[in-house]
Amino acid sequence: MKILPPLNPGKTTIDLGVPEDALDYRVPNDVEHVVVQRDMRDGGAWPTGTVPIVTLKHSLDGGSYHAFAAGAVTYNTEGIGAAVSVVPGSYLRLYVSTIAASTGETMRPVLRGYKDTD
Repeated sequence: MKILPPLNPGKTTIDLGVPEDALDYRVPNDVEHVVVQRDMRDGGAWPTGTVPIVTLKHSLDGGSYHAFAAGAVTYNTEGIGAAVSVVPGSYLRLYVSTIAASTGETMRPVLRGYKDTD
């Protein structure tokens, strides 16, 4: 397994109170599946009240992002999600699709990629 670094220069977190705040990733050619780990920055708790939703989208060209063929891949808690099959050499965007009640609550995601043979 390998960690996929964000493509956004100097950005490693997503602000759960900012609509469409996102991190983009390039899927290496030797990766077929990705697992997303969601942790709050500095050990804070996942926001309550208006629960934020973070969505993962896929792109073949890095320009236009779409839902996965099997449907939307969304997260509304901290933790580790199920593996998602991806196209080697494609792009991923993890973004805030439903905001939290306030800005400044940030999530630091970790994306790990692997092949079936790993």
